[in-house]
Amino acid sequence: MTNMMDEEQVTPMQTALKWGVYTGIALIIFDLVLYVLGMKSADGSNPVQYLGFLFFIGFVVMAIKSHVQSNGYMSYGQGLGAGLLTSLIAGALIGVYVYLFATVIAPEFMDGAMDGIKDQWEAQGMSDEQIEQAEGFAGMFMSPGVMAISSIFSYGFIGLIISLIAAAVFKRD
Repeated sequence: MTNMMDEEQVTPMQTALKWGVYTGIALIIFDLVLYVLGMKSADGSNPVQYLGFLFFIGFVVMAIKSHVQSNGYMSYGQGLGAGLLTSLIAGALIGVYVYLFATVIAPEFMDGAMDGIKDQWEAQGMSDEQIEQAEGFAGMFMSPGVMAISSIFSYGFIGLIISLIAAAVFKRD
């Protein structure tokens, strides 16, 4: 005879799939709204853009809290796993969005970003030769593919830090 508690257990992966998709979609919608309203800046100079970071933290914390509420208990490792996996899934969705944004939705946005960076280099007194070298180097990191992959890693890393803290707060044995 199987234990009914075992049948009703929600795994960290189940929690992460649900909340990772919620997180990714919410952040994508937020970014698109900023873009449509003309509030998205490539250099991060608009402080409203940082609300997305607060949304991300909130969603990861809600995922961990949801996991503990679903099961009635949660080990530290389960909470850490639920939060980190949520972050990685959200990061993967955002990575796909970043790639599509830079290649299909608004490729001119990235050109504007590079122009802004070049203006900053000129203001710092860099020579044309130095700017050309720096542009080649920066261009490698500003390619849509690299930006998409770095989204996964950066959201994963930030999510790890958030999860380390939130899992300790919500842990219930």
